[in-house]
Amino acid sequence: METAVGLAISFTGGVVLTILGAILIVRFQRQRRQIGYEILGANVIIPKLVRPNPGVQVMVKQSVLDTGCDDPDDISFVNVDEVYGFRVKIRNGGNSELVNQPVTFQFSPETKVILADLETCPEFGGGSPGVHIDNERSRVTVTFPFLNVGDAAIVSIQTLYSSDLSCKVIAAGPGLYSFDMATRRAVATVVVETLVMLGLGAPGGILLALAGADVVSGRARDVVQTLGTLLVVAAVFTLPLIIPAAFEAAAARRRGRKAPRSGMLDER
Repeated sequence: METAVGLAISFTGGVVLTILGAILIVRFQRQRRQIGYEILGANVIIPKLVRPNPGVQVMVKQSVLDTGCDDPDDISFVNVDEVYGFRVKIRNGGNSELVNQPVTFQFSPETKVILADLETCPEFGGGSPGVHIDNERSRVTVTFPFLNVGDAAIVSIQTLYSSDLSCKVIAAGPGLYSFDMATRRAVATVVVETLVMLGLGAPGGILLALAGADVVSGRARDVVQTLGTLLVVAAVFTLPLIIPAAFEAAAARRRGRKAPRSGMLDER
């Protein structure tokens, strides 16, 4: 019985590890054009006053509300109640450079963008990112002239009327895949913990199989059997870590599905 159980555990673990290893090797050898994004913050940065106070007002130029740009000749101002802030991290997560890569931040239809800028960005060798605010379609497009592998930037955007705090990140390009970095980290956690479980269970199964097959005898058999049992038990005890991580990965994936990961935008 011990032999059969041990062989089953070791065979299953070995097969899974082999398949995962082959997938990872193929994945890392091919060229990948990928861009990752992560919403670092989405909240109210200037809250609505509980009690109206004529001595404290937040005002925005009408030209900024209309176009997202400050018109020096515009002298009309509009009172606003709340200002919202978004911080989004963008990173080249592939293994090839990205050139003239646009990334669009789409907000709810009623949103008006009043400011968009790069909080941090890599050196671009003379070029600078282009930032375009389109308040007719409630979105901001940042065009990065060049992103080396691993390069990252943080985009800071201030808006009005974004009560739902929604921000969809859209990147498009030939062969380009965009992904939510928070989701990928959650999935990677599940994969690593699963590999740890298999890495413990497979050798534990082999040791139990050796003990059950009487390949070793006497005290050595007891030691092998005990060690194999401990490894299998340790593998089982990783399940409470894997299950919550799997649920978190699934939840993060569902959140990511609410926004398109990539695709062309309507340029009308």
